Amino acid sequence: MRIVVVGCGTAGASAAFAARMLNRNAHITVIGDEEHPTYSRCALPFAIARRLLLENIITFPEKRFARAKIELLKPAVVEEIDTQRCVVRYSFEGAKKEASFDALIYATGGYAAIPQIEGADLNGNYVLRTYNDAAHLMNIAEEGMTAVINGASFVALEVAEALKERGLDVHLIVRSRPLRSFLDEPLSALVRRHLESCGVVVHQGAEIERLEGVDRVSAVVIGGERIEGDFVVHGVGTRASVELARAAGLKIGETGAVWTDRKLRTSVDVVYAAGDCAEIQECVAGQRVMSGLGTVAMRHGMVAGRNAVGEEQNATPFVKATVMRLFGLEIGSVGLTEAQAKKAGFDVGTAQVKHPALPHYWMENEDVTVRLVYERGSGRVLG
Repeated sequence: MRIVVVGCGTAGASAAFAARMLNRNAHITVIGDEEHPTYSRCALPFAIARRLLLENIITFPEKRFARAKIELLKPAVVEEIDTQRCVVRYSFEGAKKEASFDALIYATGGYAAIPQIEGADLNGNYVLRTYNDAAHLMNIAEEGMTAVINGASFVALEVAEALKERGLDVHLIVRSRPLRSFLDEPLSALVRRHLESCGVVVHQGAEIERLEGVDRVSAVVIGGERIEGDFVVHGVGTRASVELARAAGLKIGETGAVWTDRKLRTSVDVVYAAGDCAEIQECVAGQRVMSGLGTVAMRHGMVAGRNAVGEEQNATPFVKATVMRLFGLEIGSVGLTEAQAKKAGFDVGTAQVKHPALPHYWMENEDVTVRLVYERGSGRVLG
């Protein structure tokens, strides 16, 4: 049996090793487009802050692939997936090659979007998605510089913290409010005030109109205000990488990611998909979503790998659960926000409390704020 995995991120690597655990004789090939083997994307901001060494974030080193007798081809560029002939065509080490498959796992992940605004083509526009992105930001960031962060996602806020730790002045451009997809407005307000107390200049309700500069970004214009800066990091979301899938005839779901069934099989029976490129079901409202979470990529990669070698395992609908620590403030979110629950059709109620995190007799004690989103009538917890 021949298994080809397109993509060497968390989902792709997890799929390959799960397939190997169940089938010791299958020929498994993993084709990755980066020069580095599988690594932790969650660790990238901490490398920028120099809290850890970038080279230590590798989670699946090359020798591990070799020990499992998994062929790892990197960096390679997949040019076509032919689902009729069951062949992948790719370029590797300067040569055009082909790999046939009995089952294929599509795990191309996603890519960080850069807004289509005037000046987006200037040097000094960056994103944080890959190992090389982090290495570049580590090298260009110098104490005393001014960085402009466009967006208020988890990654954007972690980059803001990392650069602030490095001694840079940081401006955060927030179109709506911080962590809007994860927190209700009262909690977003707490995050904003915390950022400001830590020296981050937050421009809430603002959007970049244009980027100014000759060859390189020198200023950002928002609402007529001109903010001088040395570079811009865009953290406005991730898009599923589906170009190859679309060209191969795979069904693309309503979220823009590859449609999958409960077994992570795509619209082509011999092709599975997992990770940021795949559309899956969340468990609270039963909606089709793109998770964007490394934990889900790992678990679903394993399911796709097992099913590719003959298992019939269902992927459990996932719970959107995220945590982060931002300038010492611990932030967590599970399930739906109030706005998301209302949009899903629930009759929504909310409750919010603030209470000491530890028993009253502890000298070092801090308050924890908890907000609950629930369904009226049933009392079902939604988030």
